[in-house]
Amino acid sequence: MKLISMMQLALASSALAEISPAFSPGTGPYPAAITQDPDLLNHTIFAPISPPPGKLPVLLWGQTRCTENSTYHATFLLEIASHGIMIIADGDPDGAENPMGMDYVYWPSPKGLVEAAAWISKNAGTGKYHNVDATRLAAGGHSCGAIQAYFAYAQTDEIKYLGIFDSGVRRDSVVSKGLVDIVKKISKPIFYFLGGPKDTAGDNGVIDYSILPASTPRWLGRYLDSTHWGTFLDPHGGEFGVAASKWAQWVLRGNATSAKYFTSTVNVTGTAQWAGWNVTHAKLDQLKVNPI
Repeated sequence: MKLISMMQLALASSALAEISPAFSPGTGPYPAAITQDPDLLNHTIFAPISPPPGKLPVLLWGQTRCTENSTYHATFLLEIASHGIMIIADGDPDGAENPMGMDYVYWPSPKGLVEAAAWISKNAGTGKYHNVDATRLAAGGHSCGAIQAYFAYAQTDEIKYLGIFDSGVRRDSVVSKGLVDIVKKISKPIFYFLGGPKDTAGDNGVIDYSILPASTPRWLGRYLDSTHWGTFLDPHGGEFGVAASKWAQWVLRGNATSAKYFTSTVNVTGTAQWAGWNVTHAKLDQLKVNPI
């Protein structure tokens, strides 16, 4: 079954297992499932089976290695979705693992994310997507997928927030200058979730953070125990899954408790520092999100 409407009647738990037998539906209050819409080819939707009351915000997701296999980080994405987020990921569940070979390093096309942004902007508020709020739109991705998010941000005015996971601009790429120019002009809130010294893209992310405009709300965390692959393959996405869920809950749903995870300057229970992140941030006091 390619299309299962998560906006209609809730599915029984047995049906959920049939849809996504290998993946947990997440630990949040709104168990999530993997679906597709025939009107949006080469994309996959991760969303609550029974969405929360009110509006459902949207996260666009670019895959690691720019792969077209949308379930590579399915457990991580389902965890985020279970907290009341609709995620549109580039690619299909059975998509090509690495369709461009090593060329993805140099030509990370944002086409899939740009298409998803246009599609949800057109369909939000109608039919089975009647409760989707496309004005609350973020873009993120892991590694090469995060570079796709950079490019999509530059091409899509509707994207309000960015999440960069284990990534940053390679300074030896033929597209480096254009990407650096994009980063230098980012004005909307951006969060970097990076690994420790063994994260091969971590230092690139740190450099990107350092060249953002001074007025841009920004946060950077390094989970020092992790490599370039973060904790994505741990149950529910591990600490990266926790942090990403709180990020989405804050910037897309206006959850004040999730905001404290990032803004607290004290290393106490429930903060990113307490969870093991080495944190720096600036201008987060300017990030105001009305709760939904």
